[in-house]
Amino acid sequence: MQYLQNVAGCKLPLPNDVNDVFLRLDPSNEQRVQALVSCDAVLRPLLGTDARSGFSLGDPIDLFWAGDSGAGPRRCFNSERRHYKDFCWDPWSAALYFVCGQAVLKLLGDELERELVAGNIQEGGEADGEGPAARFYLPHTLVSDGAGSLLVVDGSGSNRIRRLQLPAAWQCAGITAAATGGMVAGPRMPAGTAAAVGGAVAAASAVTVTTLLTDAPEYLYSASRVPSQPQEQQGPAAAGGQGESNGNNTSSGGGGGGGVNGGNVSGSGGGAGSGWVVYASDNGFYRLPLPLPPPQPVPPAPAPAAAAAAAPGGAATPLALQRLELTDAYDGRGAGPELDFGDLQGDAQDVDAEGFIYIVDLHRRLCRVSPGGRVDTLMTGLPECASCYAVLPNGFLALGAADYRDGNYSLILLDLGLQPLLPQMPVTAAAAAVAAPPPPRSLPADLGALLDVQPDGTADLTVRVGERRFHCHRLILSARCDYFRQRLVGDGFADARAAELELPDADADAFALLLRWLYTGSATVAVDQSCGVAELADRLLLPELLGVALAVVAESVSAATVIDKLLWAAGCCETRGEGFGGLLAQLKAWYVQHHEQVAAEAGAGRKRLASEAPDLMIELMDAALVWERTAGAKRARRS
Repeated sequence: MQYLQNVAGCKLPLPNDVNDVFLRLDPSNEQRVQALVSCDAVLRPLLGTDARSGFSLGDPIDLFWAGDSGAGPRRCFNSERRHYKDFCWDPWSAALYFVCGQAVLKLLGDELERELVAGNIQEGGEADGEGPAARFYLPHTLVSDGAGSLLVVDGSGSNRIRRLQLPAAWQCAGITAAATGGMVAGPRMPAGTAAAVGGAVAAASAVTVTTLLTDAPEYLYSASRVPSQPQEQQGPAAAGGQGESNGNNTSSGGGGGGGVNGGNVSGSGGGAGSGWVVYASDNGFYRLPLPLPPPQPVPPAPAPAAAAAAAPGGAATPLALQRLELTDAYDGRGAGPELDFGDLQGDAQDVDAEGFIYIVDLHRRLCRVSPGGRVDTLMTGLPECASCYAVLPNGFLALGAADYRDGNYSLILLDLGLQPLLPQMPVTAAAAAVAAPPPPRSLPADLGALLDVQPDGTADLTVRVGERRFHCHRLILSARCDYFRQRLVGDGFADARAAELELPDADADAFALLLRWLYTGSATVAVDQSCGVAELADRLLLPELLGVALAVVAESVSAATVIDKLLWAAGCCETRGEGFGGLLAQLKAWYVQHHEQVAAEAGAGRKRLASEAPDLMIELMDAALVWERTAGAKRARRS
């Protein structure tokens, strides 16, 4: 596994357990991001998140109910000492939502909407309906889809997902075009017509609550909205104090308080309705794909949950949670009993702008889960009852820790150099049409543009791969690749002065991608190219590109492909060396953990494995037996 050593950070003492840590746009300046801590029934700003030191908690924020008469004192929400949790920034309405009792409330600036969004703070139930007429049993884990809906986990078994469709009148006007041609935050006002959302449901003036899913396979603890693409930040809010990366958050290239009392939600930044909502359970993660199907109307009177779950006229699209298959990013020794995904209890989690989920398991390990399910253990030995809550604007990760026996509570801030998923205002079509200034020049972009215009007369070398010829620059190739440096520099090879080089037994498409990597330092490795790119990168002495390609191979493994990948990786280990050993170990571990699924789906592949690599087949069978015994013993201890 990968462990981070000597991570800088700090610890702030708290008077009570952390309920939530979350980000919102600062009401006094919506081009800045503000971090808030919910603790002891008050909200406090977390100061210092625009720097790398000097953290402290500000004074409690006074929250007032909106619409109070000016004749008397304003009604202060803080004085009611209500327990609130699961704060969720919704970019579609540019507002903050949270759970209080059995209801969902809306916070604009520091004022609460007088009318509840949905439900009743003190009265529970399971009825769908409009706004306060709806009822929730034990709502928690509130998350925005970024396109006008909120999702909340509900029900006695926390295995139901309810949908809150926001009315069109709540849509924020968003970011508009300034006279200077720049982008500025627009006023909080209705976006225009209900047709922007569509249908009679969106035209309503109240939130519509429907039951989206009733049969989640497990108790759902927490959720993150993971965007399908990395977040593109807009305006000053995006730049609000992000720290530089320290190299801990690496991508594989090519291309998620405990339980009901503290389910945590993250990933409420920019992006509109694409990607997934990733839910954490006792035994792993489940994904709900976005965008959601069109909202369904409900009768004016509250309907029983069982009746509301059936779509009128059969128009609803059936939804099901998709299990995220997890693989251990282990360093070559197999699955190992110390990584037990069954102990990955999702008390709280957060997501960064690249879609990586951060969560603490019951063994007090900080884990990072990639969008493809790859699990890295970043830290061990965290305090008991620690939970992840937020990636801060400066790249720190905020965790809450509680020692209930001694009554010690703290906020832990770890300097991991992460890329935060920041809350943003929506962008209007008119603003998007305004011509933005060209992006800043960069060396990788300029070299990529140079490669794209070849041949333009500047190339001094041609590399022939099969029937294709690639025009390039020998200085760039020799500076970026040891293989070409050996062939092109000095007089040791006849190629040193040659105008054309031949690269026999290579795939032209793989070389085209490798060439772009040499010029720009990055490239998107497709799954169907990953093996060819890995072989060529190993041959041409490019270990970084080899690592990226092998990671794509590992993350794309399935029961139908694992045997082919195993045989390929084993063959590469014999003919090419140790560069493929880590991948082979990961594939072995994946096969062992999913051996029953492989037996059901691999068909004749297992016979081929036994025929072509009998020693490997025996090793896998023995490891599967050990894994089954270990898993059975753990189940027995838990029962």
